[in-house]
Amino acid sequence: MCRRFIHLMLVLVLVLLADVASADITTDLMGYWKLDGNANDSSGNGYHGQEYGSPSYVPGIIGQAMDFDGPEQSVYIPEFTAVQNQDEVTVCMWVKADRNTGEDQVMWFTDEDGSYGRVRFGINGDEWEWKHGGDGGNPNADDGENPINLGEWTHLAGVRKNNDRLELFVNGISVERTAFGVAGVPEPQASIGAERRSPTSVRTPFDGVIDDVRFYTRALSEADIKELFAYQGASPATASNPYPADEQTDVPRDVVLNWTPGDSVPAINGHTVYLGEIFDDVNDGIGGITQSADSYTPQQRLNFDTTYYWRVDEADGPPDYAVNKGRIWSFTTEPVSYAIDNVSATASSSDAGKGPENTVNGSGLDDAGLLHGDDGDSMWLSSVLGQQPTWIQYEFDDVYKLHEMWVWNSNSDLEPSIGFGARDVSIEYSVDGVDYVTLGTAHEFSRAPGAPDYAHNTIVDFGGLIARYVRFTVNSSWGGWLPQYGLGEVRFFYIPVRAREPHPDSGATDVDADVTLGWRAGREAAEHDVYLSTDEQAVIDGTVAVITVTEAGYSTLLDMDNTYYWRVAEINDTETPTTLQGDIWSFSTQEFRVVDDFEPYNDIAAGQEGSNLVYLTWIDGFDNPSANGSAMGYIVPFEPTMESGNRHGGDQSAPLLYNNGTAPLSEVTTNTANLPIGRDWTLGSPQTLVLWFHGNPGNATSERLYVKVNNAKVTYPGDPADLAKPRWTQWNIDMVTLGIDLGNVTQLSIGLERTGGFGGTGTVLIDDVRLYQTAPEIVVSSEEIWIEAEAADTITAPMLIYDDPLASGGKYIGTTDDAGNSNDSPPTDSIATYSFTVQGGIYKVAGRVIIPSAESFWVRIPGAANLTPGEDPGNPGTGWIRWSDPADGNYWHWDDVFSADHDGQTANWTLPAGTYTLEIARREGGALLDITVISKVD
Repeated sequence: MCRRFIHLMLVLVLVLLADVASADITTDLMGYWKLDGNANDSSGNGYHGQEYGSPSYVPGIIGQAMDFDGPEQSVYIPEFTAVQNQDEVTVCMWVKADRNTGEDQVMWFTDEDGSYGRVRFGINGDEWEWKHGGDGGNPNADDGENPINLGEWTHLAGVRKNNDRLELFVNGISVERTAFGVAGVPEPQASIGAERRSPTSVRTPFDGVIDDVRFYTRALSEADIKELFAYQGASPATASNPYPADEQTDVPRDVVLNWTPGDSVPAINGHTVYLGEIFDDVNDGIGGITQSADSYTPQQRLNFDTTYYWRVDEADGPPDYAVNKGRIWSFTTEPVSYAIDNVSATASSSDAGKGPENTVNGSGLDDAGLLHGDDGDSMWLSSVLGQQPTWIQYEFDDVYKLHEMWVWNSNSDLEPSIGFGARDVSIEYSVDGVDYVTLGTAHEFSRAPGAPDYAHNTIVDFGGLIARYVRFTVNSSWGGWLPQYGLGEVRFFYIPVRAREPHPDSGATDVDADVTLGWRAGREAAEHDVYLSTDEQAVIDGTVAVITVTEAGYSTLLDMDNTYYWRVAEINDTETPTTLQGDIWSFSTQEFRVVDDFEPYNDIAAGQEGSNLVYLTWIDGFDNPSANGSAMGYIVPFEPTMESGNRHGGDQSAPLLYNNGTAPLSEVTTNTANLPIGRDWTLGSPQTLVLWFHGNPGNATSERLYVKVNNAKVTYPGDPADLAKPRWTQWNIDMVTLGIDLGNVTQLSIGLERTGGFGGTGTVLIDDVRLYQTAPEIVVSSEEIWIEAEAADTITAPMLIYDDPLASGGKYIGTTDDAGNSNDSPPTDSIATYSFTVQGGIYKVAGRVIIPSAESFWVRIPGAANLTPGEDPGNPGTGWIRWSDPADGNYWHWDDVFSADHDGQTANWTLPAGTYTLEIARREGGALLDITVISKVD
């Protein structure tokens, strides 16, 4: 079945040469539109775009890209405030022009009133152009050297530096710099693919494909831009994604190198690995090892604290068997020992302000922690009147295997003349702080110079002894004539013999139920005892069953929605002690498993690369409507199949169209083998199947919703009228009662069937089909008051009633764009009032709205006993709140009434039992309201 035809463009892949310097492509990334199936902002700043003209998605440089081939097609980004008041910006993207009219806009920033485009990126004649308008004229940087090549991918980067220079980069190369006086300030509306000055005004569209659009509030360096260019367009034939990551430090000496192979590597001897300590040897290809595996274990254990270079050359398959030289990566191995972080110090005595803590808090060291200053207040100095002998003791947060100690002696500017620094020192150590053992004989600590930039000049070898306490007894000083002694800093180093660096990280959430526990093994461990349970105390006490493994990993199957505690004891019978207990770690398993969240589906035509049509996974009755009246997905030609405006989670939901006028039922069925979850549903011990559905006011409610799992059928037990309610409804299905084998679930069906002699029609949205061990609670308000917007007691113009078959009751209220704004205070007109009666309690209000572009309302309930978080501070005593900036969307969607003056907190009114009036007023023209629900929350 083929309902839509999508023309896909072939992707031309650029083969990039040369290594790229270390760069930063994440700092100050304020807008990031991947264009992977939607126009959402992936920077985390919420600047989501709105699609106009239904541009399509095609394969891009990374994932998908957006194909613009119509005069109305573009992405509009309202209120892109990150662009304002910035002296430095960078805009970069991948583009492929299919046509050149000489004035095509790739990205455009416009004034708030849509009067003039201050900043634009696009085509001027036969050149790529980066242009700013404003008081400084119209400075531009363009590529006069390289004409635009239609049908080829090009990476563009436009930089604005210090508000006085523009620079254009094409394919990572700077092609022009332009100096100017004062440029216009970029304005807070943006568009991609055309010059869209407002939702209704569009011109100079771009004809081609755009991918990976990024906006930075800083001027990227040349290295940054080269990194972006190399990252986006790296040849798929080369090795990538190295482990260890490039320039990673603290890499275990027994590391196994691995990488993602090139896309055309032959199965036999396709990889040649070069590894060594000398960059030139690796670069020149000396000593390569050719192999079939895409991982490599060094032939001998690597050295401590050493930088290694490596690269992987990938062979092509027949017929030419070319070699694709890889990038050179590097890593540095682990040190012999690590500094102990948590150390406390006590002493027999101290001068005021010169306590023993100064020897372990880094107070006298430079930022690198290596050189000490000569300020005496940053060191320890004993009291001349203190008890003798003088001692100072160090306690660690645990028992450690000690390697060595660095000493910075007393280094005040008085040191050359007085010599407070400790000279002859006895060192003792203890595990319990009671029984001490002397380390060797007396130790001499070298004298400090009494000058800045003093590096440690004494190292004491502990030889791997076990201790938690170390005590110095100072027998003499370098001056020798006062019973007063000092130290600058000491640093203890330990050999890591306990389990550390757990995976998952301790405290991790949403961990897969089929988890493999991992950790970095203690250096001398011969085997590992793993303790794992949901009972933390049992893990602490070691009363749970122990699992002994010989490798630093353990795979297990766990229950969903549980918190697990675990620890690892490292075992070596030839060492003392033989067992070293590890820390207690924890993680929480995933709350649910996804059966289908409907996110992967798209409208790429069947047979084309990347195609994933929902109706080919969920088989409907489109081809046989007399027997099955269903259609999975919208069926309007050349329009999207999936619903992106109204979804329970993610970016889209699935429309299930039903027509039981002829057919007795409307059912869609999937073979679970075609879903990522597969046929085995036992993982995580699920008990409940949950799905969410969204009704439509025009739906026939004479039908009965049902689900079948392996043909075991369960019907929706709720109110049939829920099919017509324009809200998301949660349906929990107890799978235990279905009596099916969860280890072999072959089919899942969702349908609606007649309950009488005649059936009806409608559309139900389906989303987030999930498996839970414990079903999430269905929150049902103890009191709900539904009010149709058009059923107001009073409505004053220019707020009017309009018709819309998609609105509840077929009508809604609102104002047109030209109705004017009342931003600072509520208007005296454009107000709708509604009487309602409550039983008493705390209530919130939600509305089903259309908000084309940041329009909003004023809302109040006069006579409320309390309003949290509070009224609009600009209108005290009125009870009005600014319901400012509900979620944008040219479709009906729900949003709670919240206070824009209080960080968007949902408004709650305390209403004693009685009758009240809800007032809703225009704030900006263009906001539309369909229905409100007043719900009791407490």
